[in-house]
Amino acid sequence: AESIDFRDLVVAIHKDDVDEVLRKLQEHFEGKSEFFISEHRIVRGDGEYIWVLARGVVLYRDEDGNPLRISGTSSDVTQRKTIEAALKAERDYTANIMKETPVFVRGVDANGICTFIKPAGERISGYKADEIIGKSWWAVLYPDDANQNTHKMQELLLTHGDTSNSEMTMTCKNGEQRIILWNHLVHYDNNGN
Repeated sequence: AESIDFRDLVVAIHKDDVDEVLRKLQEHFEGKSEFFISEHRIVRGDGEYIWVLARGVVLYRDEDGNPLRISGTSSDVTQRKTIEAALKAERDYTANIMKETPVFVRGVDANGICTFIKPAGERISGYKADEIIGKSWWAVLYPDDANQNTHKMQELLLTHGDTSNSEMTMTCKNGEQRIILWNHLVHYDNNGN
């Protein structure tokens, strides 16, 4: 087996990744981790950087516990990292739109429990997210008609498919009544529920 000088490997690692890679390697050498695992950038012979998933394990140690032999692999994961970065950028962009758009956006599960509420919804209703998430949407914002609205919503969703519109009078935290035109979009899980 060919011996590799770790100094050659460090030179190939992107300068922003070196410290983390060396930290993980040192932890493994000290026996603090069962395996060495790192995703980092390295420079190819043509000067381009690629992402690799490096894995290794100390096979043999001397009587003082110092590593004598290491075995490992490196796999090119550039394509996956590129896709992950694109997905994160899209998710961040969408999240920013949802946060900044002055539209009441909220999620309600099949049981009428609020799963999320965006900042504009907090401003319009007067309720903070932690006051409504995990609670019955209808009981909090439509206390006089909670049961009627739950049935109405279920009927709308069953008869109008994935999207529907409805106008309802919402009770804000301060007691003010507001007429809201809701545009409902049904989101199904992987099982079609």
